[in-house]
Amino acid sequence: MAATPARPPSAGADGAAAPVSGGERLFALDVLRGFALLGILCVNMAFFAMPAIADPDFAARQFPGFADTAARWAVAALAEGKFYPLLSLLFGYGFAVQMARGGESGRRRYARRLLALLVLGVAHALLLWAGDILATYAAVGAILLLFAGSEPRTLLRWAAGLVLVPAALVGLLVAALSRAGPGSSFGSARQVEIDFRDAGERALAVYGEGSYRQIVDERLIELTQVVPLILFVQAPVVLAMFLIGSWAGRRGVLAKPGADRGLLVRVLRYGLIVGVPGNLLFAALQQGAASAASPAYLGAFGLLYVTGPALALAYGAGLALLAQDERWRARLTPLATVGRLALTNYILQSLIATTVFYSYGLGLFGQVGSGVLLTLCLAIFALQVLISGLWLKRFRFGPLEWLLRSFTYLRRQPLRADA
Repeated sequence: MAATPARPPSAGADGAAAPVSGGERLFALDVLRGFALLGILCVNMAFFAMPAIADPDFAARQFPGFADTAARWAVAALAEGKFYPLLSLLFGYGFAVQMARGGESGRRRYARRLLALLVLGVAHALLLWAGDILATYAAVGAILLLFAGSEPRTLLRWAAGLVLVPAALVGLLVAALSRAGPGSSFGSARQVEIDFRDAGERALAVYGEGSYRQIVDERLIELTQVVPLILFVQAPVVLAMFLIGSWAGRRGVLAKPGADRGLLVRVLRYGLIVGVPGNLLFAALQQGAASAASPAYLGAFGLLYVTGPALALAYGAGLALLAQDERWRARLTPLATVGRLALTNYILQSLIATTVFYSYGLGLFGQVGSGVLLTLCLAIFALQVLISGLWLKRFRFGPLEWLLRSFTYLRRQPLRADA
C-alpha cells in the first residue's frame, strides 16, 4: 500500500506547495486507507462467497429476494469500481513521497518495494484468492517511474486520457456484440449464459467441496479470465489514479491542515456531480440487465470506468475535509486504525473470507445471500478495527508492513512500539 507521508510542505518557487518528504503520519491518509479497505471488502465479498467470476449471474439467480437485491444495488451504486481507484490514488501519493526522499536511492527503494508487492501479490492470487490487486499495483507502479520527472499538468492530462481508455474499449466491445450474428465468433448470448452456468457449477463444486489442490487449479483457470480484464480495463484506471495521487503528493495536499480546503471542496462538488448520477445509472443498468452476456450489462461497466473514479475522488475529498475537523477525529479513528495496517488487513480479509466460504473452512461457498454478506463485511471490518487497535498498542507496524519496510530499506526495522 501507499507509503506514509509527510511533514507540512513549504511553498515552492512557483507558488504551489513543495513536494512532501519524510515525517509524521497523516491522519487523513490513514482514514482514507481504512475507508478504502472497508469498501473493497464489501465489493470482494461476493467474489469470496460465490462463483461471481465464473458465473456473474449467480447471485441474482440464486438470491432474488428484496434484501439481497437491495444489498447488490447498494454495493453496485456506492462501492463497486470506487474503492480500488481510491486506494490507487493513495499509492500514487506514496510514490511522490518516496521520490522526494532521495534521488536515485529513492528510486532503488521504490523498485524494491514494487518487487516485494509483486511477490506478495502473486502469492496472494495463487494461494488465497484470484482477485488480487497488489500484483497489478506492482506492475503499473513500474510504469509510474516514467512520470517521475513530468510536469504536474502532464500528470493530470495523462490521467484524464487514461481513465477514458477502458470505457472506449467496452464501447467497442458492446458495438461488436450488438452487430454479431448467429455465426459470429462472439457466439450467442444464450450460449454465453450456458457457459457461465457450467463454469459456475464447477466453481461451486471445487470451492465448496474440493481439495486445496483442486481449489488452486480452479483459481488458475479464473486468473486466465481475470488477467485480460486487468491489463486492458483495470490497469489504465489504476495508472490514472496513481498519477492523480502523485500530483497530490507533490503538491502536499493534506500535509498542512486547511491549506487545500478550497481544492478539496471543488473535488468533492464535481466528484458528486459526475459520480452520483453516473453510478446510480450504472447500478440500474447492471442490476436490470437480463444477463451478464447482454450489451446493457457490459455497457454499464463502460459508464462505471469513468464515473467510478469520480465518486472515488469525492469520497477522498469528503473524508479528508472531515479528518481536518477536530470534532470528527474520534469518529474517524477506527478507520485510521485499520488504515495504518492496510497491507496486513487487505490480506487478512482474504484469509478470513476464504476460510469462511471454502471447503477447508466452513464450506459455505454459494450458500449465503448478498444481504447477509454485506452484514458479514461489517462484522469482519469491526473485528479488524479491534485487532488493529490491540496490535498498535504494542507494535509500530503491521507484520506485512514491517516485512515490506525492512526489505525496502534493506535493514531490519524496529517493530515494537517501545523500541
